[in-house]
Amino acid sequence: AARVRTAEQIEERLLDLEAEPRNETWQQVGPEHWRLERPKQRVARDRRGRLIPHFAEQFHRLVATARKIAPHEDSMAFALRVLNVDRRAVRDEELQIDVVHRGDHWVASVRNGKGPARDLGAAASLAEAIGLAQTRVNEGDLPWMGRPHQKARGVPARKFRGRRRRPAPAA
Repeated sequence: AARVRTAEQIEERLLDLEAEPRNETWQQVGPEHWRLERPKQRVARDRRGRLIPHFAEQFHRLVATARKIAPHEDSMAFALRVLNVDRRAVRDEELQIDVVHRGDHWVASVRNGKGPARDLGAAASLAEAIGLAQTRVNEGDLPWMGRPHQKARGVPARKFRGRRRRPAPAA
């Protein structure tokens, strides 16, 4: 961006730099502590609990298509139906993955935003722990991501009682 001379060229180059994909790299935070911070992204799981790859791009593309076809209809609901996603399963993730040396092992943990860190697993070497963490995160196999709409254990289901009928008048 510094090589161009006019304001318009600088703005264009800065926009190009922002649009380029950034490589995620592990950074050493301490002597035995490595960290990978992923940028904020919108993710979702389908109704079977599987992670939808590139959800944000697919969702925006479907919404734009729906707006072109039927501008007066609910385009977001259409996109969610096509992707087989419940609205409650869509969320923003800002993952921070840490690998720390504890005792004899390297332990990988993940944190979403400001939530508590959850352990992903342990390995004998740093390279194995980093590989384990990246594999689990890329597959969407994270500890807090269970299947959507799981029923809580010990909570009885509510029964539908229907309409109460009045007793027939005595004749």
